[in-house]
Amino acid sequence: MATTKHVFPLILEADAKTSASGTIPVDTSFVKLNPGSADVAFTLPDGTIPGQLISLLNISASNDANIAVTNPLDASFSDIDLEVNDDCVSLVWNNSKWVLISAGGGVAIS
Repeated sequence: MATTKHVFPLILEADAKTSASGTIPVDTSFVKLNPGSADVAFTLPDGTIPGQLISLLNISASNDANIAVTNPLDASFSDIDLEVNDDCVSLVWNNSKWVLISAGGGVAIS
């Protein structure tokens, strides 16, 4: 008999944060990425709470936010490129992997 576990999306009660580069904070559910004067690399580390939802939004007028997802559910979205202002992506942490649930704008996923 197979058992099934369910993880329900959870929005963390924390203010939005802004990050210019490096490791994306996972203690909030909304992070604005602001790559400064060129394309910038970001890393999405493991989540901390099963079901935690994170939405990432590029707020730069002309620079890419290149996101390396440390533990994607599927290797096809281990690299996410938010190419222009207002590109966005949302993922949920299932306690071991990030699950891509939506992307909007000119997002390049590989």
